[in-house]
Amino acid sequence: MFKVTRMHRKMFLWALLFLVLALIVLPYTSLLQASLSRNPGGITREMAQKFVEDDARNAFGDDAIVSTKTVTQSGDSWKAEVEIELEPHSACPKLLRRHYSLMPLLFVEERLVTSCEPRKPLGHRVEAIIAYASATGKPAGYYCAFKLPFSMQEAVNYCGAVEPSSVEAFAQSLEGAKWVIAFKDGETTRLAALDDYANVLATH
Repeated sequence: MFKVTRMHRKMFLWALLFLVLALIVLPYTSLLQASLSRNPGGITREMAQKFVEDDARNAFGDDAIVSTKTVTQSGDSWKAEVEIELEPHSACPKLLRRHYSLMPLLFVEERLVTSCEPRKPLGHRVEAIIAYASATGKPAGYYCAFKLPFSMQEAVNYCGAVEPSSVEAFAQSLEGAKWVIAFKDGETTRLAALDDYANVLATH
């Protein structure tokens, strides 16, 4: 008669454990393989966005504002469009756009706004700042520009030196305005509302 020993019990328990693990792990392995097939190279949308933003910040420094506009998957690679604002709170900010593809990480760069000459109609906040600073002749100070309708979250992330609630209160009182400019000179903050052609509609 077959005698069950302690060794047999251990072997049985180990075999049972491996069977349970196999039943648990195999479905997740299939999901991982499916995920990798959808994300070439194992790169997710979030990873692609971080790669391009890190690349732009390494190129232009922490003072630049880097904004990812689009991230899309194209065949076996990712494509991303990134805007870079240089000297963003000066009277003469610059605007670049990079069209990225990865992997490998490559880009084509457009220089959209590179001079201090006003451009109308206003299509971007750097153009609104340049137009207002040029019209008022105030080269020094800290500038922010907000496209209306006003976004508190954008203001907090973009314009740290100006109290967002004061800009929001001013923006809520406006009619027909497209932009709000905040200009800080020392402890004084001035607000101006502009239309798309940089005409000043109201000040505070």
